[in-house]
Amino acid sequence: MVNVKSMKISVFSRLISIAALVFLVHFLGTGGLSGAGVVSSTSSTGQQASSHDSTYPPAHTVASSASYNIVNDEQWYVKVTTPKKNDKEIEANYGGKITHLGQYWYWVGTGHMEGTALDVVNIYKSATLGSDSWEYVHCIVPTNFLQNSRSFRHCQINQHPTLKSHHILCRNRNYFISENGIIGNFRYLSPKPKDPSPLAGNFGDTSFFSQGDRMYEVVSRCDKSSGKCEVESRFLFIYLLNDEWTDYHSTRPIVISFSWPRREAPFIAKHGEWFFLLASETDGWRQSRTWYRRAKSLQALANSTENEVVMHPRNTLSIKSMGSQFRFLIEIVPGKWVFAGDRYPADDKDHWDPKYGAHVMTPLQFVSNVPHVYWKKQFNWVTYNYSSADYDAHYHGGHGHSPSPPFENHDLKIMR
Repeated sequence: MVNVKSMKISVFSRLISIAALVFLVHFLGTGGLSGAGVVSSTSSTGQQASSHDSTYPPAHTVASSASYNIVNDEQWYVKVTTPKKNDKEIEANYGGKITHLGQYWYWVGTGHMEGTALDVVNIYKSATLGSDSWEYVHCIVPTNFLQNSRSFRHCQINQHPTLKSHHILCRNRNYFISENGIIGNFRYLSPKPKDPSPLAGNFGDTSFFSQGDRMYEVVSRCDKSSGKCEVESRFLFIYLLNDEWTDYHSTRPIVISFSWPRREAPFIAKHGEWFFLLASETDGWRQSRTWYRRAKSLQALANSTENEVVMHPRNTLSIKSMGSQFRFLIEIVPGKWVFAGDRYPADDKDHWDPKYGAHVMTPLQFVSNVPHVYWKKQFNWVTYNYSSADYDAHYHGGHGHSPSPPFENHDLKIMR
């Protein structure tokens, strides 16, 4: 028999705890409630920073003390800028992306409000992309505590080229906008845009791709009309947002859609005249293989051939995609690309060892318009020779395994 009185006390206690936590965040200088249901915090120094990127310290003033080294297979921590402050792991999980804006790289991803399963959106910045160079900027805390615990994932920050507004776009049509800079007040756009598709069910893994003022939303979806998502029923949708990036285009919201079974985490990159659509294989919280299509227009991706991304060392049954699930690519400077994947030690402790970290970033090179990824335990992205086909042996895939043989494809000829 259910004890209604105990249940009421438990719910009341939880609400009191959450309310106290929100008050604490506000008290510590988070900037208070901003817009429609969002708490926007101050900078990591505790001072309210300017809302314009141009007032940030020039990149060269911090580059000498920050690293260009990217080190895999270990936890990444927020760069400590305050004496005696404890290291804190970077929480940019669940498909969070990295975008270059002004003088910095901004990493926007999902963390959890302490003691709860509720999502918060964390923003970090780095001038050099080194794995030890990420500084905490601030956090967006949705104040609607009845939200779905997975509401704010697969987030990405962009600046509108014309309007100069900053947008944090997350999956399932959860959008934030700031008219006064990255450290300004991000307001949640409510009501959120209506689903432009007749497909039943929420949006799945999501990313965003821009060309000038045009912003595209790339989404993996499945038909839930039967009440359950079947991996064989997955579809890929590319949507076009309106000119302000606040809703879908009024007359042509769907650019393309096609069946793409067993694929998720889609991401589009442009290399030369080619559009590359990459996606991971569906396998829950586990590592999985990475696939791609390429075409000379977004519309042509629907009929293009699917191929597997080439990994060095090659994939094995134990190690796939460098022991990760693919999430996104970064073109740091022309010709220098990075492949980024996630690991999930907090969600699947049986499969992942936390000591090997939650993020993977390693060099990628397009060889005759085919993406090749090279495993490096540690590399300096400035000095690494992307034409060398140099890579290291695997000793595990984030969870401990015997080494795979290095250089089994050493006779690979780089075509130009």
